[in-house]
Amino acid sequence: ATTAKPRPASPALAASMDAFSDRRLVCVAMEVMPSTFSLMLVIDAINVRNKKVSVQIITSKEELSKTLLANIPHGATLVNGTGAFSGAPRYIIYMVVSSIELKHTLHLIKELDPDSFVNVTALQQVVGRFFMRPVK
Repeated sequence: ATTAKPRPASPALAASMDAFSDRRLVCVAMEVMPSTFSLMLVIDAINVRNKKVSVQIITSKEELSKTLLANIPHGATLVNGTGAFSGAPRYIIYMVVSSIELKHTLHLIKELDPDSFVNVTALQQVVGRFFMRPVK
């Protein structure tokens, strides 16, 4: 005696049974997709602390770099430059901050030098010493 289910005698019936089985699999997948997508969005929102952005500031005020270093727990690189149009001396400040710190960083920049030019770029990866305060 065998416990295997016998295949239907008709090939057309067998094909329709396979298609029905495949359709059920697609329906189950369609039911699971919205909850998986929602979970992805929640994890992405929680994980915002680990997302990094590069901030490039072009300013005429050198003291802006000192203020940023005093208020943001990351280092910065200060480069001397010259405005291409005006020929005036400029300072270029490069920083990497977490996306949570970005709002505070931009607020400090605009408060100290409203005329500065700021470029923010999302980063895929940061290699090197990037200090992150522990989660409390």
